[in-house]
Amino acid sequence: MTSGPAYFSIFGNRTTYLKTEMLTLYDFNALDDNGKAEAVWSGTFLADRFDETHTIQLYAVSNFYVEVFYDQEANRIVAFRSFNSKNALAPYLAQIKFKLS
Repeated sequence: MTSGPAYFSIFGNRTTYLKTEMLTLYDFNALDDNGKAEAVWSGTFLADRFDETHTIQLYAVSNFYVEVFYDQEANRIVAFRSFNSKNALAPYLAQIKFKLS
């Protein structure tokens, strides 16, 4: 049995649902943290990086990107940062390895 795309409500208890591949950056930003987490987990993990106190994971969701900031000491997600600018991907470029023949 195959599963289809994830669905979730962006309007609280209303019965209106969106497919995650149709989710816009604006819709994502309007979600509460639980909705954002559901959208991110249905996206594609791309990379992670670290700062002094956070593990920052990068996901592709629909036609934009989301960084998930995880506080290692508190053991919880503390923020989501969504964007569609390719320039914001710069901190992840060092992780890309090219094999030159």
